[in-house]
Amino acid sequence: MTIQIDFPAEVEARLREEAGRQGQDAEDYIRQVVQRELSQSALLALKERQPPQSLADLKAAVPPPPGQSWLEAVVGQWPGDESDEEIERVLRELS
Repeated sequence: MTIQIDFPAEVEARLREEAGRQGQDAEDYIRQVVQRELSQSALLALKERQPPQSLADLKAAVPPPPGQSWLEAVVGQWPGDESDEEIERVLRELS
């Protein structure tokens, strides 16, 4: 996506100066700053959300297909040939 932003001259000069200090060009520096701000906003939204108050609050975000339970939708989806060590490794990486 391309977005054009007109900054006042003094802001543009400060952006280019800071980007240079970071060893980046202005475009890459601005992209990094925007991505960081969006990530922080998303984290803040997660922090401020209310924890579930009941089991009903824990409904799946994507319901299973009609006529299927969540368990039926999952069973058979895994290859089934993973070793205990592979599973433990993946669980460690996820935590």
